[in-house]
Amino acid sequence: KFAYFFLIFNSFLFVVIGGSLFNKLEELSDNPSDIVPILGESLPKVGTFFICFITLALGSGPATLSLIGKLIVSGIMLKYLCKTDRERAAVLEPGSNAYGVKYAQSLFFLTLSFCYGAITPVLVLFGFCYFGLEYISSCYLLSYVYKSRFQTAGSGFLSAVRFALGGFL
Repeated sequence: KFAYFFLIFNSFLFVVIGGSLFNKLEELSDNPSDIVPILGESLPKVGTFFICFITLALGSGPATLSLIGKLIVSGIMLKYLCKTDRERAAVLEPGSNAYGVKYAQSLFFLTLSFCYGAITPVLVLFGFCYFGLEYISSCYLLSYVYKSRFQTAGSGFLSAVRFALGGFL
């Protein structure tokens, strides 16, 4: 919940306000009634930042799928730090999925794709690629790698829909 609000306020609103209004601050101080045309000129320029942002997340998909970070750290720990069988088993355990972070990131990219899709239509294509790769990697990781620590029986779905709709406002 808090990760999503952090992404919306920090990565969306601050970037939009900072990228569009602060560059045109001098023009706004001279003629404050022209805020709508100034925003109309400067908001599409911020769309390229969000395309790069989604592309960066798209590039991290295969790294998430291979779990290369965990593989390197566990290899070092197995070689130098683990002395007992219990320590080795704890290092080799894959862990569980961080649902709060994954939902927040996916909902944030959904909000970006919907909000900036009308201004920068290319962003929708990158969002579609992100969700396609995220679907493939999440299906594999949730089915074969991660252990499920708890079952919510879909109780998180309603809050995810609320957050997505709240982000559109």
